[in-house]
Formats: sequence, C-alpha cells, structure tokens
Amino acid sequence: MKFYSAKILVNNARDNSYAVPALNTNGGSYDIARAALEAAQELSSPLILQVYEPNCEYRGFDYYLNLAEFLCNELEITVPVAVQLDHGKSFTSVLKAMKAGFSSVMFDASNYPLDKNIEETREVVKVAGVLGVSVEAEVGYVKGNEPVPVSPSISPTKTKIDEALRFIKEVDI
Repeated sequence: MKFYSAKILVNNARDNSYAVPALNTNGGSYDIARAALEAAQELSSPLILQVYEPNCEYRGFDYYLNLAEFLCNELEITVPVAVQLDHGKSFTSVLKAMKAGFSSVMFDASNYPLDKNIEETREVVKVAGVLGVSVEAEVGYVKGNEPVPVSPSISPTKTKIDEALRFIKEVDI
C-alpha cells in the first residue's frame, strides 16, 4: 500500500470541512493499529497512524512500517493512510523514519530555545521535502513534554503566540 503524506490528508480535510484522526498506536501495537485501521475503513475516514520514537528505536523503524503495510493489505484498507513518527526528538531518528518509508514525521525540538528549534526543524524540512515526506513540528510548551532534567532555558509556561507565529513564518511546515 502507498502511504499518503499527512499534509495531503489534512489539507483535503480543511478544504472539505472534516477532521482526520491521528492515532498513536502506543508502541506500534498490532491490536491498536488494527483497531484504528478497521474503524477508519468502516467510517470511510482517512487516518494518520502514529508511533512514538522510543518504540521505533526499540523495535526498529522498519518494524512499524512493515506492521502498517501488513495490516493495510490484510484488512484490504482503501481509505488514505499516513504513517507518522510521533515526537521524533532528533534529526537522526526522523531520518531513520524517512528512510524506512514513513510518509510523515513529527519533529519535536520544542525543548530547545526557539532559534535552535527553528534551525533544526528547517534541516528536517529540507530532507523531508526531497523525499516527499510531510513534517509536523512542535513549538513552545506542552505539559508533560519537559526535558529531563528541565533545562533552565525552557520555562514551563504556555506556548507564546508571538513565538508560534514566528515559527510558522520562518519554517515551511
């Protein structure tokens, strides 16, 4: 099965006034991925299947892509599906995901100061663009996503609107 760019799925949803669920399969679980795909097919809904970076680092990036391909073929999935690395924290991990065939990556450099986040995300976007992979990115603060140990340069406050606006103006995501 050919996986779709998440950007295509969400742009179509925006243009046609519907939503696309993005479901994290909690470790690349067969059962959760299967349930998400069955529900998407039953509801004729596009789907973004996600998996967290630590799970891919443990099992291998190819494992999750192979699981998604197997399930889509086994279940005869006809709705558009994107496969996305969720909260990739390093350039290396998002490259591994792209190399494995993920159609989308969520690059999360939000634990860095804004300038470094912008710089790192731009690099991911350059490579992803060549490969036809869509990029989602994180800016600002998300509770529960604090670096360990908490960096003194990152204040656990809400995302600042001016920083978010600057981010989207300077990074083509």
